[in-house]
Amino acid sequence: MPLCWLSGTIEVVTAVLITASLSLVEGRFSAKADPMPATPNWPPKSTPRLFVEQLLSINSEVLIDGGAAHYLLGVMRLKTGAPVKLFDDRSGEYLATVTTTGKRNLILTVEAKLRERE
Repeated sequence: MPLCWLSGTIEVVTAVLITASLSLVEGRFSAKADPMPATPNWPPKSTPRLFVEQLLSINSEVLIDGGAAHYLLGVMRLKTGAPVKLFDDRSGEYLATVTTTGKRNLILTVEAKLRERE
């Protein structure tokens, strides 16, 4: 029986360290990390997607207020420059950025068309 509860833990840690050092000597572990992709996906998959009634087009501005503004500002905590995906069920899906934020509303500027309406 071990003298204290730590002796068993020390034996396990020692065994793990010996195994790791042997694997390192044998060349099974590599110090190189996987390289990052050259260009990240844009917009990220976490970008909020929002339906708007207004017909969308590139360089148009969209005023968001009410519950949608609360969601974007309070829940998602978007700041100026943050991306938002917009769709209007008529012309397709667009990428917009937050240009102005207020206490209860925000203005988005449509920058690019992501895809046609399905």
